Amino acid sequence: MLNAIFFTFFLFLGLFRTAGSFGANFPVGTMTLRGYVTEAPVFSQQSQKFPLKTAYGTAFVTTDKYSSLYSYGDVLEVSGDFSKRYNVVGVRFPKIMKLPGNEGNFLFAAVYGLRANFTNILTSILPSPENSLASGVLLGTGGITDKKFIENLRITGTSHIVAVSGFNVSIIIIGVLTLLSFGSTKISLLPLLLIVFLFDLLVGFTPPVLRATFMGLMLFFARFIGRQRNTTDALLISAAVIAFLDPQSLSSVSFQLSFLATAGIVYLYPFIYRYLAGIHDFFREPLALTLSAQVAVLPISIYNFGTFSLISPLANLLVGWAITPLMALTFLTGFFGWLIYPLGQLFGALDLVLLTYFVKIIALLAKIPWASIQL
Repeated sequence: MLNAIFFTFFLFLGLFRTAGSFGANFPVGTMTLRGYVTEAPVFSQQSQKFPLKTAYGTAFVTTDKYSSLYSYGDVLEVSGDFSKRYNVVGVRFPKIMKLPGNEGNFLFAAVYGLRANFTNILTSILPSPENSLASGVLLGTGGITDKKFIENLRITGTSHIVAVSGFNVSIIIIGVLTLLSFGSTKISLLPLLLIVFLFDLLVGFTPPVLRATFMGLMLFFARFIGRQRNTTDALLISAAVIAFLDPQSLSSVSFQLSFLATAGIVYLYPFIYRYLAGIHDFFREPLALTLSAQVAVLPISIYNFGTFSLISPLANLLVGWAITPLMALTFLTGFFGWLIYPLGQLFGALDLVLLTYFVKIIALLAKIPWASIQL
C-alpha cells in the first residue's frame, strides 16, 4: 500500500510539472531559433535526435542521421516547423546551421569527448560494420552507417542491441556485484555506485538507462538493508522517480519500450518458461526471456515502427548470449588500445570473432522470406 502511494505521488508530481512548466511558454509554428545542444544525439535507424536549449526553453530536434554529426555544446541555428505535444516541443528535419562557439559545460564536454575518443580507438582497431556494432553494444553510440546492416537489424528485431538501454546498465551492475561478491555487501556499495555513475555519465542519462539504474540500485539497497527484493516495487518506483525528475521521459519511446520489456519479463516470463518445459534449459531461459519481452513491447513497437519481426525471438536467442562477452572484450579493446595499442589489437582480434559471428547470423536470418511483416 505504501509503495502504491509513493508511486502515485511522484507520478502526479511529474504530470503536474509537465503541465506547468516544460514547453508551456514555447511558441509553435515555422520560425528560426538559436540554441545549443544539451546532450549527445541519440541515433535511431535513419535519424538522430537531440535536445536544443533556446531562449524559450528546450526543443527536441530530429534530423537526418547522415547529414551531419552534432556534439554536446554545439551552437546551432534551426529553421523549421516547431510543434508541441503534451507541452513537449519538437521540430523534425529542419534546416540547421552550425555557428561558431561552444556553450556546453566543461565537465560534460570532457565526458562526451572521452566517449568520442574511445569510439575512434575502436574504429581504428576494428573493421566496419563491426566497429560501430561494438560501440553500440557498449556505449549505445548508434553511429552505424552501413545501411544494409541497419536494415538487417530492423528485419531481425535486434536494433535495440546497438542502442544504449537498460540492458547495458543491468550487465554492469551484475558484473560489479559478481566481482565484489567475495566481500561484504557494505564494502560493495561504494564501488558499485561509483562505477554505475561513471558508466551512466559516459553513455548519457537516457530514460532506459535511468530506469535500469534506479531499479538495479533499489534491488541492491533492498539487499543492503536486509529486506526481501521486490522487482515490481523497484520497477514502479523507478518509473515514478524518473517521471518526477524528467516528465518528458514519459513520452519517450525508448523509455516506454524499456519499461514494458522489463514488465514483460517480470510478469510473463514465469508463464512462458513453464510453457517451454520440453526445451533444454540452455535454450529455455533465454528464449523465455526474449519472448516475454517481445510480447510486452509488441503494441508499442508496431505503433511506432510499423514492423513486426517474426524472426526476432530466434535472432535474439542466437546472438543474445554474446552481448555480455562482447561488452567486456570491447571495453578491454578500447581501454588497452588507448593505454598499450598492440595489446588493444590483441583484445580486438578476440572481439572481432564474436562481432563477426553477430553480423553473419543477423545477415543470414534477414534473408529468410517473411522474416518480418511491414504493417
